[in-house]
Amino acid sequence: MSRRILTAAGASILLATTLSLPALSASASVPAAEDTSAAADSTAPSPRATTAYGWGQLVNYVTPDGSFAYCIDVQADWPSGATGGGTLVGGIGATAGTRDVGGTELAMLNAGLSQFGQTTDNDTAAAVAAFVYAFTSQNHPGYDGAIHYISQKADGHDATVTAAFNSIWAWVGENWAAAAGSNTATTAITMTDSTTGYIDVTVDPAAAAGTLTLTGAHQTSTGATSVAVGNGSRIDITGDPADGIADYDIRADGSWSTPGGYASEAWMYETPGQQRLARGSENRSPIPFTSEASTTASTVFQPIVTSEMQQTLVPVGGTIIDHATCDLSPDSTSTAWRRNQDGDGVEVTWDVAIYAKLPGEDSLPKVPEGRAALGTATATCDGVGDVMEASFPRPEEVDGPITAVWSLDLEKQPATTKPVLQGPWHDAFGLPDETTVIPRVTTKAVPSVMEGEQYGDTAHHEDVALYPDTAVQTFTAYRITDGQPVCDATTEYLPESAPILVNGRTDVPGPTFTATRDMGTGVNWLERTYADDTKQVLLSEGVCGQEGEQTLFLDRPGQKLASTGYDGATLAAGAAAATMLLGASPFVVRRVMRRRASLTDSSEGLAG
Repeated sequence: MSRRILTAAGASILLATTLSLPALSASASVPAAEDTSAAADSTAPSPRATTAYGWGQLVNYVTPDGSFAYCIDVQADWPSGATGGGTLVGGIGATAGTRDVGGTELAMLNAGLSQFGQTTDNDTAAAVAAFVYAFTSQNHPGYDGAIHYISQKADGHDATVTAAFNSIWAWVGENWAAAAGSNTATTAITMTDSTTGYIDVTVDPAAAAGTLTLTGAHQTSTGATSVAVGNGSRIDITGDPADGIADYDIRADGSWSTPGGYASEAWMYETPGQQRLARGSENRSPIPFTSEASTTASTVFQPIVTSEMQQTLVPVGGTIIDHATCDLSPDSTSTAWRRNQDGDGVEVTWDVAIYAKLPGEDSLPKVPEGRAALGTATATCDGVGDVMEASFPRPEEVDGPITAVWSLDLEKQPATTKPVLQGPWHDAFGLPDETTVIPRVTTKAVPSVMEGEQYGDTAHHEDVALYPDTAVQTFTAYRITDGQPVCDATTEYLPESAPILVNGRTDVPGPTFTATRDMGTGVNWLERTYADDTKQVLLSEGVCGQEGEQTLFLDRPGQKLASTGYDGATLAAGAAAATMLLGASPFVVRRVMRRRASLTDSSEGLAG
């Protein structure tokens, strides 16, 4: 369609105050002056301009400022002449067939024109034109008058235009005046953890709109601290505590506005001698009010660890490795790990120490008094689920169970961490998952032999239940040289035996040998326990020259000992004396106990 453009300069919009008036209803027409005119309504306005919207003679027109306006004067000719610019008026003066419109009536008219007047929908435009006549027509005012004009001038579109008109009439009845309500808002702040929460908004009247200004927090999705809200809004928030501060305040200050009533005014466009046009001013008088809410959130939390040794047995030359996973205590004040403003979790420093564990020391509340640490380490984590690792070389001075204890010392924490920690912490001593074992192996070597007698060694295992099924045992004999415990290639007498499957046995005997004089003064035994017959992982190795791991070679009575100068008679006499004292044979079974510097056990046995 082409548009008919009315020409004139526009005028500035002036604000007006809102009047509190009753709502419209379909059954009660707008109050009208008594109709004393006998003249019938003319058929003006003429058929709509080709670019206006509407049906039949119920149309809108394009004003010089580009807005849409509607005819006021039912009996005047359509504005075909030069139309002037808009003027904001506080009343519509009466002319032939047109009523005076002001006060509450003009406010209602302004509401309908402001909300629906700038439409490009034909049904709505025709309905707005009829709505204007309901206020301005002297002959047919009110709801019934509007329906009259629709039936006469909507060019056969009565049903759709009437439906649109009813919607406009109802909306104006509910919204032309200030919204009823208490003009109050409730903003409830709920924190689900120390820095995560939400704000629920309830406002009366529900039509009020507002802005929340946040302090100590921001909107999670946008990062904004100023958020537009309305009735029923829920705003997800993230707290912004300063680093190193345990408790902080969150505020939500609301600035609200209830829609006020429409001003009693309208924009008027005049064409000399022809229809006047009107459009809404859209001016309302909002009612401001405020709200406030605050809460204090605590970021204090209690970190703990759940730890576990990474191996059951510690091989020779191996490393004790312990893993600890950071978590929160069920008694933690905050249910979240505190984060700094850079987004990283606060770093917590942990101490870990390993100790020898004695029988019966399972899950003790603290480290036994006087128990010295075999090794110490530190580690850090900065969030739930972080896994720390501590490693220690295998201690040489002890064997048997070794247990680890993790602890948190407040005095060792970074400056921004200590204030937000709930307190010190340590785990129990001797936890099964926190215990590994250095295999305990002792021997029962034949203590002495004479030429032609059988001798050998037997390994006794304390921790065989923890061995892999493939564990094997070997034995090697080294000559005793100059009384010194040297076990290397220069002193090797009997090479390492073939691997013997341990097979769950506590006592594993080695091969036996016949004593010969080339043993010299005797041999030192070294027993070795391997994880399997590849001998890649050495679980245990004896100590060269240790008591219980030697077999001494003795000359028979009457044989000269080349190393001493004593003859056989002297030795026989000594042996006879021993026989008389013991009342038995001159050969004594020696009680041998291998001693290790172990805090856990001592094993002894008889060797033949």
